[in-house]
Amino acid sequence: INIMVEEAIDLSCSDLSCLYLCKEPDKDNCNLSLVFKKGKFDVPREFKYDNILINFIKDSKESIVLLERKNNIFIDLLLNHKMQSGIALPLINKDLFLGVLFSNSVLPYHFNREKIDILESFIKLAGEIFNYYNRKDDLKAYFKRIKSY
Repeated sequence: INIMVEEAIDLSCSDLSCLYLCKEPDKDNCNLSLVFKKGKFDVPREFKYDNILINFIKDSKESIVLLERKNNIFIDLLLNHKMQSGIALPLINKDLFLGVLFSNSVLPYHFNREKIDILESFIKLAGEIFNYYNRKDDLKAYFKRIKSY
């Protein structure tokens, strides 16, 4: 997991990357908890299951990009007040929503088509890694280990 977040920040040349995972991915009302962060900025420790950004990503299974900081229903995508642009990518294993990878930049319009394509390909590959844990019991045990940190 650490490598996944570090690679995301390297691939996107961003200032902040964070991975939030659902501790119980088979439940609809699962909060997302921060499991790894790279970057020197403060970020939320958790996203509640009823957050509009998280719900949209979970339902659509699509990434969301904000190119500049302005009033937007998805402003939570910018994890720190210094961030000016960002992307949120769903981490999915088969049809199971596992969490969201965020990448933010202090620069507006930082995320161009090339960076978006690279990050979307990367997150799909990361989701495939979880195929090794495709049984719900294996995933639950894995998330219990994460929860104990």
